[in-house]
Amino acid sequence: MLRGDEGLRCGNGARREALIIAAIWALVGAIAGCGTDAEPAASAGGGGGSGGAKPALTAKGGFQVALDGKTFAIDYGQGKVEADIVHKLNPDPKGHGCVTSVRLALQKSDGSCQLLLRFEPVGESLRLVEGQFAAALGIRQGGVVVDTIKCAGFPGADGAGEILWAWKGGSAQMTRFTIGPPEASKALASIANANFSPSGTIDLAHKGKQFSIDLGSIDVTGVATSVGSSTVSCGVTQGAEVCPKDAAYGDKVGQYLRRPGSAYSCVDSAAFDFGDFCGKTHVVIVYDHWLASPQRNPDGHDKFGGKVVLEGLAGLLDKYGKEVTFALVVRTGSARVVIENPSKPGSYSASGPAPTLDDCAEVRTTYNIPEDVVVLFDKDKALNSLEKRLFDADFVPQVGVMDGKGQIRSILPGADGKLELPPVEAAIEAALAGQ
Repeated sequence: MLRGDEGLRCGNGARREALIIAAIWALVGAIAGCGTDAEPAASAGGGGGSGGAKPALTAKGGFQVALDGKTFAIDYGQGKVEADIVHKLNPDPKGHGCVTSVRLALQKSDGSCQLLLRFEPVGESLRLVEGQFAAALGIRQGGVVVDTIKCAGFPGADGAGEILWAWKGGSAQMTRFTIGPPEASKALASIANANFSPSGTIDLAHKGKQFSIDLGSIDVTGVATSVGSSTVSCGVTQGAEVCPKDAAYGDKVGQYLRRPGSAYSCVDSAAFDFGDFCGKTHVVIVYDHWLASPQRNPDGHDKFGGKVVLEGLAGLLDKYGKEVTFALVVRTGSARVVIENPSKPGSYSASGPAPTLDDCAEVRTTYNIPEDVVVLFDKDKALNSLEKRLFDADFVPQVGVMDGKGQIRSILPGADGKLELPPVEAAIEAALAGQ
């Protein structure tokens, strides 16, 4: 399955669905052998397949690449292809079920030259969310690579160890579809005439080198099986592509949250675009770590304003997590720094240093920030300036509540500087109601 391996971008939703796929397919053999009303998977030849066997799919097309002065071409029509599909179970036998994940694995007949593509629903399309090409695919035993399957003829494939080219740019999608009745109500649904035709161009990279693949030349057809799950979501239109165009960015209510925002991921230090939240109500909390530092206030550092909101994020997620995305921006490190104002000699002000990944980890641990909260940090210490700050507020921590378009609907705290959970919940409720 696609996992969060080095160089592979995998969000929390992708990881959850990948685990669902793996767990259910691991049990398919047991289900078929122990007596069940689940129907055997159909085969491309028209006959009933053995219990739990995946139906046959065929691929057409492939890609060509020029790399290191050499050329390489592959046609997956001479190989094999697998599709792992997940749909939302519909308890109504007459109802439809949305497809929430499609993972394609194309390879030669010997298992080499594997191309992995995973799509999830965004708006009217299934959008690529993971991609990887194996120039040398590792064979593992006990989690250790003990041998590799080389992609013969691919430049550099003869190097030592596993060689994986990871998706680094470009976009791809395919037409979104649903599972019809009565299959949508089954744990294993049969898709009689599956047709996966991706489009778009993506970039794959490895150790500073890069090549592009036009996925429009690949077509997969046949009979497939979809795994039903009651815990997956049909998703919402979400991401930068659905943000309003030519928006008035700023830091005040009525303006739009600045993009990209000069914030970086606490996972991999990658620049973060707040447009990723478009399509869903989102809450962004700005936190200065030095404000709660014992060095600044040794007697009351554990009683600073807004602490209850940070510690209450788990409760907010439980209450609104299906409708709201939460993010925390760590704007400073924990040390207290006193700086003289260059324009006013003799005038000093206190602040904190630029935060680090260690500050991210400390904040997560200190306040038990849930994994599903996106934690970012201002590693360049740019968000303190009037030109780049996220919210027009005089107190920190501060909370901004945005609607699905990224428009700022509320900024907390108010003039009294009090940041409590009830006003935050009221602001979220108002944004959800379109107020």
